[in-house]
Amino acid sequence: MAEADDDFDLARVVAVLTKWWGRAHLRMQPPTADERAAVARVAAGDDTGLHTRASAGHWVEL
Repeated sequence: MAEADDDFDLARVVAVLTKWWGRAHLRMQPPTADERAAVARVAAGDDTGLHTRASAGHWVEL
C-alpha cells in the first residue's frame, strides 16, 4: 500500500484483495456440513446430484 501511495497504482492492492477474498468469505460464511460432504464426495470422484450448465444454457443434473 505504501507503493500505491507513491505512484497511485492500485493494481498491487487489488491483487492482494483478490487473493484473500475467498479466505475472508469462508471465515465469514463457513461451509455447512452438507457443503463439506458434497466437496468430499466430489473429491472422491462421486459427482451424482450435481448440476452443470448444458450447451443450450439450461441446468442439467450430472
